[in-house]
Amino acid sequence: DAYPKARKLDSWDSWTPLALTAVSWVTFSLTVSLFALAQEIGPVVWAVWCSALLLGVFVLSMAWARRMQAQRLLGYFLLAALLLAVPFGESVAESFTDEFFRLKGGATYRLAASTPGTSVLDATMLHFEHDDYVNVSKGVGFQKAKHLYCVAPVLSQKDQRAVSFWVVGYDCCDKRGAFHCLGAQDITIRAGVVLRDRSGVFTQAARMAQSVHDLQILTKHEILLLAWMKDPEMYMQHLLASALTYAAMCSAGWLLVSC
Repeated sequence: DAYPKARKLDSWDSWTPLALTAVSWVTFSLTVSLFALAQEIGPVVWAVWCSALLLGVFVLSMAWARRMQAQRLLGYFLLAALLLAVPFGESVAESFTDEFFRLKGGATYRLAASTPGTSVLDATMLHFEHDDYVNVSKGVGFQKAKHLYCVAPVLSQKDQRAVSFWVVGYDCCDKRGAFHCLGAQDITIRAGVVLRDRSGVFTQAARMAQSVHDLQILTKHEILLLAWMKDPEMYMQHLLASALTYAAMCSAGWLLVSC
């Protein structure tokens, strides 16, 4: 017998399917978790993933060289788990954890609606004073393609012409007035999450509203856009809980498929 050790390693014992399932499940779960929850150290995550991928390729190549069936399956399972986990993990990050870490990394302020926006440019969560409110009668809808990009100003009770804070939403207003986005008509809500306006359309809508209602025209850097909500901190925790739940569902789904 020229290859006694190889044949011993290649033996298909009763524990082999269980071991293959366990290894692939742990690999998939850890990879999803890394890409979903550790995006702040992205280069480290990719370095760990590439190292694991090289390990899987090494195991597979050695198994083919020595004609070991169980080890070949282990290599295939490792590579499949590593490759398929990445899009699931990135989906969790894009949907939940990127926003969670953005909110966590920014500043939280309690302020009056008359405060200049340039004084809180590092803000991600804002709480307004008791007398501040969303003036839904000054809402404006900016038409683009099939959607209305809706904005309404956050004001103090006193007369105010310079407005930096604008509540926004999609398709939840008329072109003039009748703004009913995100609980803006609930006078008990006086907080919001600062949004990123990647397209710039909401900022255009806010500047148009300034012109329509004879408000002071501010530059785009002086305008902060808000998702209006009762408790921004609870919303942030909800993002994290949703990310963990989705990652757990992905892990459970992989376990079912592997079995």
